[in-house]
Amino acid sequence: MMTCREMTEFLMDYLDGELSPEVNAQFEEHIAKCGDCVRFIDTYKKTIQLGKAAMCDKPETAPPVPEGLVHAILKAKKSQS
Repeated sequence: MMTCREMTEFLMDYLDGELSPEVNAQFEEHIAKCGDCVRFIDTYKKTIQLGKAAMCDKPETAPPVPEGLVHAILKAKKSQS
């Protein structure tokens, strides 16, 4: 079975529909059993949506960035220092 770490390595290819059928099956088997990874994927998708909205021509229509996301990004950046 795929681990959580492996799942993150395949996430972009999964969302783009570019995984082989075998790896895709392993990925889906993992997320069917791992609530943490499901939440991670949902957060990742929301982050992508916010990034796209931030790049739009009308910034006033972009949704606000959730405070929890800002804190998570700052915490991750700080831990990398």
